[in-house]
Amino acid sequence: MSVDTPNPFAAGRTADGDRQAGASLRVMGTSFATGQAAGVAAAYYAQTKRVDAEEVRLSLREQGALIASSEL
Repeated sequence: MSVDTPNPFAAGRTADGDRQAGASLRVMGTSFATGQAAGVAAAYYAQTKRVDAEEVRLSLREQGALIASSEL
């Protein structure tokens, strides 16, 4: 957590595990996806000083990202 930056955007591996589980966690796809989402959200924030999750999802879909339904 950043002391002087509220609500920072983060991306990368979003899972952790022991050495045996590590091999199955080394899938770069999640890093690419969370990085793309964090970048889109940061761009919206830079332009508008706010982030609307639905706008981010729409932009990601327009870019060809696979987005899970928000109704899950």
